[in-house]
Amino acid sequence: MGYGSSYKGSLENQYGVGVSGVIHRMLESEYMTPPTISVVIVVFNGERYLRQAIESALDQSYPPYEVVVIDDGSTDATLEIAHSFGDKVICKVQQNQGPSAARNFGTEVSTGEWIAYLDADDYWLPTKLEQQIAVAQRNPSVGLIYTGRTQVYEDGRSVVIPARDPGWNKRRLRFRNPMFPTTVLVRRSLALQHPWDVSLRSSVDWWFFYQLSKVTEFAVIPGSTAIYRVHSESLTHRDWRSVLHYAQTVAIRIQEDLRGFARWKLKRRVDCRLLGSAAISARTKDSRESLPLITRSIVSWPFPDVWPSRYKLFLHMLYRSLQR
Repeated sequence: MGYGSSYKGSLENQYGVGVSGVIHRMLESEYMTPPTISVVIVVFNGERYLRQAIESALDQSYPPYEVVVIDDGSTDATLEIAHSFGDKVICKVQQNQGPSAARNFGTEVSTGEWIAYLDADDYWLPTKLEQQIAVAQRNPSVGLIYTGRTQVYEDGRSVVIPARDPGWNKRRLRFRNPMFPTTVLVRRSLALQHPWDVSLRSSVDWWFFYQLSKVTEFAVIPGSTAIYRVHSESLTHRDWRSVLHYAQTVAIRIQEDLRGFARWKLKRRVDCRLLGSAAISARTKDSRESLPLITRSIVSWPFPDVWPSRYKLFLHMLYRSLQR
């Protein structure tokens, strides 16, 4: 896949020097040591994809200082796969506490200046860390660097999703989460100060990135550097009530930063999105819940600037309801 290499060329045009040249100067300077990166891979019963994830971290053109695998109480061959890499991988085991606790544990035991989170069912293109560390070197005030991604589906389809600029992303985080942990490089000090919230069973990424957006500068690599798998085992809508509850919890926290009409407007627009998503997720298991949810979505924000296809969805659900 050529997404990483194509973006490398754009970096050369932007900075007037190749990414490899930036790193070469870093290594040659007697006053500067190359930044260290700890890769944290959190896994629970991930034997199907774990090997590819670890290999993609070890095969980076900018080698990570360490690769830390946190086994969150797996009962399959996860631990054996991690141990098969020998001393190339640091393996830690904890009782099953969920991905947030596992990421926090991985951050705490890591020693690199930067943390790169990698979900066990995803993998990276070879120049991901090289591209990100080059941007970090050019922008010392930046605390988080994110990239585009390629979504791969079980039927073989793939879609490249470029990353938007930091200003857009920070504004968007008030409304929804446009970022994925697998694409992010973050300073370890920031991840320690603003840990993953273990009280949230979902939408924790949204809250994590929103918190960081308030305290540090973001930088972006628009091109895809990571492969994000979309498969049945990872779909969060299996329990739509729980997903809705935790998303609303995060939304309320974010809205506390606003006042007056701005807060009211954001709440209505976010409620519209969350209720509409819940209506779609409920169709397969709780079909009778779908119509009330999509109706509440439209009532919350009836204007077409948010998800205009909701109206067709409402008519379809109404028609199905009348047929019963």
